Parts: sequence; C-alpha cells; structure tokens
Amino acid sequence: CRTCSTYASNGGECRGLDVFPNATVAEYGKIEDYEDDADRVMKIKKEVHTRGPVSAYVQADPLVDFMGG
Repeated sequence: CRTCSTYASNGGECRGLDVFPNATVAEYGKIEDYEDDADRVMKIKKEVHTRGPVSAYVQADPLVDFMGG
C-alpha cells in the first residue's frame, strides 16, 4: 500500500506505508439521485446524521493543469 503527494508529472512522490490505519467498512453506497447541489448536500448531511462519517473522492484529472483563480 502506498500514499502519494501529487501526480508524478508535478514532482509528486509515492511512499510505502509503514503503519496501516485500522478501518473497516460495514456499509457503503452512492448518492447519485439528486436534484441539484443543495439537494446533494442535504442527502450527505442526512447520511452523516444517520450513520456517522462519510468519505468522498474527487476525480482530479481535470485539476492537473489548474492555474488558480
């Protein structure tokens, strides 16, 4: 298992993990059916209230060349 600081093309480095976090997943799902961003946020808040912390990911390829702004 490895963790990376950023993309290799941007000078990022990947390193092996010496200690692995102890985490388990009892349930998982997706929030796909929403009307707009406000509806999606409310569904995520409801999920946090009902079951606790949630995780998310960002498909970050479009951000590789982001220059700010």
